[in-house]
Amino acid sequence: MSPSINVVELHDQLPGQSQLIDVRSASEFGSGHIPCAVNIPMDQIEARLDDLTPTVPLVLICQTGKRARMTAGLLKPCQRQIAVLEGEPAHGFKRACRW
Repeated sequence: MSPSINVVELHDQLPGQSQLIDVRSASEFGSGHIPCAVNIPMDQIEARLDDLTPTVPLVLICQTGKRARMTAGLLKPCQRQIAVLEGEPAHGFKRACRW
């Protein structure tokens, strides 16, 4: 199971220390997201591996954490450093990204 990271820990990271990947659908992403996150829906993640920088850890984001954890499982064979953001985007994730 991938480790979790909370909003405070994410906020305290230096810019560029992690890639923030929102794995929700495009319409969910469009209704609100962390400003510095990139939208790669869970069902597209394997086809879009080239969009990810292999040397930079990933923080996966979704509404409840379920899809983010499932996506982490899909990416596990790639041996990437992956964390799942705890909480719900509707509850203050805008402050998660200070960069």
